[in-house]
Formats: sequence, C-alpha cells, structure tokens
Amino acid sequence: MGSAEVEGIEVVGAQWDRELVTVGSVLSVDPHPDADRLRLATVDYGGDAPQQVVCGAPNLAEGQRIAFARAGATLFDARSGEASTLKPAKIRGFESSGMVLSE
Repeated sequence: MGSAEVEGIEVVGAQWDRELVTVGSVLSVDPHPDADRLRLATVDYGGDAPQQVVCGAPNLAEGQRIAFARAGATLFDARSGEASTLKPAKIRGFESSGMVLSE
C-alpha cells in the first residue's frame, strides 16, 4: 500500500466547447498536391459529414482516433500564449474548416 501527496488538480480544456472539440476518426490521409509537407486528411467527427482538413502532421495515419476541433472552437495558442478561435482557412487551394490537434 502506498500513497502520494497531491498539491493540486489542473483541469485542461475545461473551457472547450464539447460540440466543437471532439474525438475523430481518420478516414484517409493523402498528400497535398501543392505542398511537400502538408497532407489532406478526411476526418469523421460524428457530425453530418466527414471533413477534409489540411494537416502538417507527418505521423497522421488512416484509422487513428485523434483529437479534432471544428471551426469556431476556442483553443490555447502555444505561440502567443493566449486563447484563439479557430476559423476556416484556404491553405494552398484547399478549404480547411477544422484542425487535427496535438499536445
């Protein structure tokens, strides 16, 4: 038997909108025709229809379950240190209305 002292509990993502930040399933990953380091991922997030998003993750693969955010979600921006709202964007000619999330 053992125990550990806890100094505090930090809840990560308590402010996330659970309708916009969900777990998704990667249906396909294809190379972006105009960018070597970008990929086109089709993600089923449980909504009306799967979404295609532009992604730069080299380790993303078909069949993975991933954290996924749709446009409108407010997320922590590691670069600025502040919260920002995800907006649809056209990246190298392809519409991306969501984001595959990583730590």
